[in-house]
Amino acid sequence: MKNLILTSALALATLTGVAYATTSDVNVTSGDLAIIQHYAPGDDVTGLSPQDMETLLSYIHSGRTESEKFDFVRGWLEHS
Repeated sequence: MKNLILTSALALATLTGVAYATTSDVNVTSGDLAIIQHYAPGDDVTGLSPQDMETLLSYIHSGRTESEKFDFVRGWLEHS
């Protein structure tokens, strides 16, 4: 079930990223980086593209459970 949720979320995030890529540049702050790092302790998130970071931040702020957020961010980092 977690794999289905993660796969669905990744697909949605990818589609969102494609749509977002056609808009203006993403402004990512060090605070945004710290938020993502919170959900990926021990992982280096500094190499993420601004669009990837925006996708992750959108999911993090989506109202999902903390467990879902951790799973999504870890899954995203494993596949990027």
